[in-house]
Amino acid sequence: VTAGTQQVFPVDSAAVIISNNTLTLAVALQPQHNYYITLDDGAILDLSDNVFAGISDNSTWAFATGTQQLSFDFNTCMTGSITGGFKQYSVTGAQKWDCTTFGQNGNGVQINGYSGGPIENEDWLISPAFDLSSGFDYPLLDFASRTAFSGPTLQLMVSTNYDGASNPHTATWTPVNGRFPALLSDTWTVSDSINLAAFKQPNVYIAFVYTSSPAIGAARWTLDDVHITNSPVAPKPSLDLNTSSIDFDYVPAGQQSAPLPFTFQANDFIDSLILV
Repeated sequence: VTAGTQQVFPVDSAAVIISNNTLTLAVALQPQHNYYITLDDGAILDLSDNVFAGISDNSTWAFATGTQQLSFDFNTCMTGSITGGFKQYSVTGAQKWDCTTFGQNGNGVQINGYSGGPIENEDWLISPAFDLSSGFDYPLLDFASRTAFSGPTLQLMVSTNYDGASNPHTATWTPVNGRFPALLSDTWTVSDSINLAAFKQPNVYIAFVYTSSPAIGAARWTLDDVHITNSPVAPKPSLDLNTSSIDFDYVPAGQQSAPLPFTFQANDFIDSLILV
């Protein structure tokens, strides 16, 4: 491998996926790097139990990676086969992220945890690994999403130590404000200029986490048009404010209303926020 690094994968590890006569190595590869793969003698058998002789040199299975993909429209996505290196991982529940023809522009990716009623689900839509360590001043994420029916909002999570194959709970994930549309809004909303400068590392995964249950409901969420771009300057500070809980109704003269809460989230602020 370029720069003299080496990774070893036991044949029974989660990163080695064998299906019939196909062996898949689920590992993150860096863009514009040279790699070679070796395989121990006897590590795998054919259908007649014949031992594979293995690969011991650095030229038989050698290849180079190209420029990393940073734009995903999911238009070639088909049911059961999410494209662009994105994968779904279902922690619990029968409902899963899958392709849909009802994207923002053509196909997209969708999940709905309702099946005769809200079902207990936790499902992750996980990106391929991105190398944000070079060529980026301020890597910015944008995507389009849409939600309908009653249920929780999505969570946007970022990891720099996920292995690309295992249960995502084995890795460390940092929540990031996804600026998702309001619940029940049922309209396409673009979340843009989400600052990923805190994750300028060579092995960055982005995940959209869906949850549902009988107690919290089951919304339908659809995603499309995911992009990572570079900006030479930091995004402008912004404030996400939710005042839907503020409804004081009628208050008789001379009386004071009960206090009501509201929520806000500051993005890319570089100084104090003062509420007056």
